Amino acid sequence: MFNEKPEQYYHYAVTEYEQEELSKAIKILEEGIKLYHEETDLLNLLGLCHHLLCHFEKAKGYWHQSVSLQKEDNEAQKYLALYKSEGFHRLEEAYKEAEKFQAKREYKKAISIYNTLFQNNTSLVGIPLKMAQCYLEDKAYKEAKEYAEITLLMDKSNEEAEKVLRALEFFKIGKKKRGVTLGAIILALAMATGFLVNYYQLQKRYAEEKSAYEKVLEELSQKAMVAEEERRALAEALEKEKEKDESPVEEEKAPVEDLIEEEPVEEEPLEETPEQPIEEEVLFTEGEMEVFRMGLTSFNEEAYEDAKDAFLFVKNHGDIDSYVSEAVFFLAATYRMLEELDKAMENYELYRSSYKGANYYEEVLYYYGLLLNQEGELLKAQEVLLELQEERPNSIYNNSVVQEILEETP
Repeated sequence: MFNEKPEQYYHYAVTEYEQEELSKAIKILEEGIKLYHEETDLLNLLGLCHHLLCHFEKAKGYWHQSVSLQKEDNEAQKYLALYKSEGFHRLEEAYKEAEKFQAKREYKKAISIYNTLFQNNTSLVGIPLKMAQCYLEDKAYKEAKEYAEITLLMDKSNEEAEKVLRALEFFKIGKKKRGVTLGAIILALAMATGFLVNYYQLQKRYAEEKSAYEKVLEELSQKAMVAEEERRALAEALEKEKEKDESPVEEEKAPVEDLIEEEPVEEEPLEETPEQPIEEEVLFTEGEMEVFRMGLTSFNEEAYEDAKDAFLFVKNHGDIDSYVSEAVFFLAATYRMLEELDKAMENYELYRSSYKGANYYEEVLYYYGLLLNQEGELLKAQEVLLELQEERPNSIYNNSVVQEILEETP
């Protein structure tokens, strides 16, 4: 859909970045560098996104790769210089120490360090995410929900934060509408902790980061508009071709002479195989990323029929693997909400077999196993849930419900 041009990958990624969609920006950039691994702009922005998510080693890796391709006039040089500073070394060491406490299940010690880091580094999305995970494991569900929502305000499609909120559903913690802005949340935190000055510095830094891309966006906007028009024209042409193919064609009749000369031959009647109903599909003229975003919006607003149409379209026509796999997951979840359980299980099985180890793998195994058990398929449910225990032994979904199903006798 990007006409195989690196600037279009960059354009769409910057758009997502500016809308606090870091995870989506990363997916676009990763798809881009598969084709254009020597594009320094893609590598630099990918490193920056990983930095904000506290993936420091990945960030350094992408920036070093960028510098190896272009040593002069490269923003990556500045980023790497920052990583060599004493201030960053203290930050990185403290973050690693908190991760060690978290791994040892000493959650209060980990939270204490993460909290101090977040007060001084409010642009780092990875810190409130870690706090949400620690609070969840420590059974402090109210705080887990609060920090998961803060994470989602800073990275609206952060899958790990969404996992925390979905896990909280089992503890009767209701979701709150996310109508608060990121600025309001960070301002409240800054005022509460005495770091108001840091908040204004953060706002200034955000403005500087965005302005760095404005010139590039201005140059690319016209190209993007042209590409959009080309795509719409192609979609219209395909629709017309489809209508043409579906128009009835009159069958040719055999000449009367042929019918008279041929002796009728009795044939055994063939068993008729009932045709599988083909689900009617809604066609979209928008690109798969936009349609996927529309689907998520509809899903969150509980407009499940609209969500189903969008996810089904991305599943059947998408070109970007990461979007297709997520469309399959959310399509299964949508069918579950619509109580079309056979279709939900069909898509869970598709995700399980085709996207093993992907972002929603453990959730798929969990919900699929519960559905199978609910539908009376105990042995299959145990097979799926055993896979969850073996492949993801530390998953938050390995709970008492899973254990009870595994211990049940057929």
